[in-house]
Amino acid sequence: MASAVGLVATTAPADAVTRTVQVRISYQINDYETIGSDEICTPTTRRVENLDDEHYFHRTSRARCGGEIRVEVKYTLDQENGTVFLTAGRVNFYEGDTDSTNDLDGTARIRKLTIPAGRAVDTTVNVSNTAENEPRDRARVSITVDNR
Repeated sequence: MASAVGLVATTAPADAVTRTVQVRISYQINDYETIGSDEICTPTTRRVENLDDEHYFHRTSRARCGGEIRVEVKYTLDQENGTVFLTAGRVNFYEGDTDSTNDLDGTARIRKLTIPAGRAVDTTVNVSNTAENEPRDRARVSITVDNR
């Protein structure tokens, strides 16, 4: 007789639907410089998730630029009957002495998305340094959610 301590075996219901979802986030970040040219950074992040009807995911994606700027994309994914939902999201713009700063200078909401099975949906969010009235420190964030 086998036993396991501290483990719980669960099985998904027979009619449970699991979707593979890819989230691609492309950043175009402008770090304004008073002397010389602005620094422009264009990183991209990708994440693949397997979503079932029983779970949802909170995720954060980060990009840095110029040693002074950090942009964070926070979002929640959920799934029901094969349709994926980005139910909540926010883009935070940090600018300070280093890109590890906690100086939050701008924020923007990501609109809710509904992504049917077999489709991809895109959205774009713009955020800038509104706290210090410096709109030339900014980011354009393009988000693609692909529900394969």
